[in-house]
Amino acid sequence: MTGASQGFHKASARRVKAPGRGRHSLQGYTLLEICLVLVIIAVVIGLAIPNITSLMTDERMRGTARGFSELATTARRLSVSEGRAYVIEFDERCCVLRPIEKGARGYSAQEEASEQVFKLPANITWQVERWNSGEYRRPKGERWVFGTSGLSEPVRVKFRGGGESWFVVSFSPLTVAMREEAYHFE
Repeated sequence: MTGASQGFHKASARRVKAPGRGRHSLQGYTLLEICLVLVIIAVVIGLAIPNITSLMTDERMRGTARGFSELATTARRLSVSEGRAYVIEFDERCCVLRPIEKGARGYSAQEEASEQVFKLPANITWQVERWNSGEYRRPKGERWVFGTSGLSEPVRVKFRGGGESWFVVSFSPLTVAMREEAYHFE
């Protein structure tokens, strides 16, 4: 048997160098390449941080709106089930749910204990727009009444987060269902 009959040609036989051997065996990254990658990573992180902060503000405001919506739903449920009117009394940093009627001596100890307080988280403020007023006002001394039938005045609430972020929700006078109307997040 000859080399040609075995499918082996001398002309095509070459010596192949094993990787990592020879004069240029040390391979790695230059300091410039490493710095370039670090700069790219820093830019990507720098672009992502404001978005993450905005998402956190967004979720904090939406969570606050959901908590307030739960209080409004409770007011409606109590007014219908007990057959007496309830009121949510606003302040700048909180609101209180209580029965609207109080006796000659004020609220009873049981009624005082059953009051529900909703507090705004830090860095969130709110403004209330009453039916047909056309303007948002700070809610100091505002009252939202729920009649014995469960009906209430339509109300819009604007929650403000840090910076120029805001979130507006409205509440149906029939069901007190919350509906998102507008938002702006920065």
